[in-house]
Amino acid sequence: MPGVRERRLVVVVRAGARASVLLDLRKVCTHALTVMLERGAELSLRVHSGSRTSSTLVQTCTVAARARLQWQNLTEGNVQQSLAIRVTGAAGHAEVRWAAHAKKRETQELSAHVLFAAPRGSGETELRAAVEEHAITLLRGKVEVARGAKGTETHLTEQVLLLDPTAKTDAVPELSIATNEVKAGHRATISKISPEDLFYLASRGIPAREARRMYVEGFLGELSPL
Repeated sequence: MPGVRERRLVVVVRAGARASVLLDLRKVCTHALTVMLERGAELSLRVHSGSRTSSTLVQTCTVAARARLQWQNLTEGNVQQSLAIRVTGAAGHAEVRWAAHAKKRETQELSAHVLFAAPRGSGETELRAAVEEHAITLLRGKVEVARGAKGTETHLTEQVLLLDPTAKTDAVPELSIATNEVKAGHRATISKISPEDLFYLASRGIPAREARRMYVEGFLGELSPL
């Protein structure tokens, strides 16, 4: 937007320190989030973002040797949001859990890229999106194991739930391996809720809107932004 300055937020966890951080950015005009974990640091980070108007959030993180990262994204609204994590030190751990809910003609473009650039890295990347009411979600997940990152163990999962025929999605997982002695895999699934499913719940006295909410909460699980 013209006249709006870009705002950045920086989180640094010093060597050997442990931290748990919750960031609610839904009412804060934050355009960039930078996170740095020094050697042996541990961080559990939960980021809740979303906007009724179009917004952009760029997230980056570096993970040093023996540092451990647990990153949770909860996304709502019209959002372009990216997450790029670089595991630069040996035995670094990066775990990503991303849950998104799009509705009422909202558009979401979400991308996660985790790069293991050092030996013996580990972690899982899981992206889940529930889409309904003419909304569109574009999901891009990538896990990359660079040359020299032997001994890395990682997995990428993308799951999308379409709650009605008007919802649209494009989910593309990508795995890039440039070295040997690596354990890695990926999978993507797209599920649909049929009118018969909702009718079954209605026959049990559950209104359609409540049934949708139950499906979303059940699908997104503990990451549900609702």
